[in-house]
Amino acid sequence: MCGICAVSGKDAYLVSRALLTRLNHRGQEGTGLFIHPAEDNIIKGHGLVNEVLKIDNERKSLILTVGQVRYPTQGTLIPENIQPIIKTIDNVKYVIAHNGEIVGSNDLIIKWNLEKEIPNHFSDTHIIPYSIARAPGENLEDKIINGLSNLNPSWSLCMAIQEEDKNPLLIFAKDPYGIRPLSLVKNHQGIYALSENSLPSKNGQEIRELEGGEIIFVEEGQIKKIHKIEQKRGSPCIFELIYFHFPVGEFSGLDIPSVRDRLGRQLAIEDSKDNSIIKDSIVVYAPDSSHVAAVGYSSQANLPLKPGIVRRHYQSNPRGFMAKPEKRAALLESKYLNL
Repeated sequence: MCGICAVSGKDAYLVSRALLTRLNHRGQEGTGLFIHPAEDNIIKGHGLVNEVLKIDNERKSLILTVGQVRYPTQGTLIPENIQPIIKTIDNVKYVIAHNGEIVGSNDLIIKWNLEKEIPNHFSDTHIIPYSIARAPGENLEDKIINGLSNLNPSWSLCMAIQEEDKNPLLIFAKDPYGIRPLSLVKNHQGIYALSENSLPSKNGQEIRELEGGEIIFVEEGQIKKIHKIEQKRGSPCIFELIYFHFPVGEFSGLDIPSVRDRLGRQLAIEDSKDNSIIKDSIVVYAPDSSHVAAVGYSSQANLPLKPGIVRRHYQSNPRGFMAKPEKRAALLESKYLNL
């Protein structure tokens, strides 16, 4: 599921660090951040945001960043798969943070004879710069539009692409099906993009989700161009509504807590029809994503809601279901406490 962000504006490093911290529930395997202008322009490592990105007020002069918190779906546990990835092709530098899975990426690797450039232990993100570089177009913007149009979903992207001797062009993009979340934020400090629409709208701050197929070009802190790939059938990921997304905010025009509450209530209604609700029972939620749904179930079924499992939040452990079977029991014991 991954969390991605990009910033064009004041205090880009500290803003990005705050945004990625807010998105850390979307991935704990690794953290990466591209920073500009800087001689050492990539910071990445395995672990949580506060373990990899230290508070650094000396980076106040930075004006552009692209970052990711990694949740592995493809590719092995190697530094090359902690995003953003950086690739230079024909004197154009591509910096890419990607949330999603590109269907058929292996077919493109074979078709374009890229087996040496993209070995099978690399993630599917590595195909994106080649798709743009090989696309037709009279200028970089045309190549980006055509290159992304030729990619299968799913992809929500934050990219910085820099032609030789030019300032980087920042791009926010979502595939035409709108599968993965990506939101645009504008305020007095600059323009941001991040994976979730969960920031408060206040003090003149504008927030909106990108539409499916929308590509936004940002240059020197200003929106330069917005292009719209023809939208296919909208297919937002149901797991964002149920599990991935933070319990506050919106996705695909739906309020996350309201959806989860209604799902819990609907389950109670169906259980009542089937006579599946046991008298004098209690409702226990597995932390933390099911809490709101459990509240809805409890209210609808008129049953008490009680905590039964407590999670220790401040541990950089991998997700339990991602661990090897022989390590899973010990991991869960360190992570959870039964009441």
